[in-house]
Amino acid sequence: MRPRRLLLAVPFVLLAHSAKAETIPLARAFAIVEERYRGRALDGTIMRGRKHEPDFVYVISFRTDRGDILRIRLDAETGAFLEVAGRGQAEALRR
Repeated sequence: MRPRRLLLAVPFVLLAHSAKAETIPLARAFAIVEERYRGRALDGTIMRGRKHEPDFVYVISFRTDRGDILRIRLDAETGAFLEVAGRGQAEALRR
């Protein structure tokens, strides 16, 4: 059983290495979001993109100045916005 577990772990290690090599830092992703919206990035994670998205995507939880929570998906390589979901988007948008 041990060799089987080891073999299953290898693809996840490769995925993590590949993601780090081609992506912008999470701190930069936070800065991109904070440049567009008033509020503060709470946390973020990198994950595989959906079928129609780039290979890797940052999913960021963002709290607006009014207290609304937005869930934002960014292209992890370029920082381009892919999706913003949640209440208060228009009010938080920097103009």
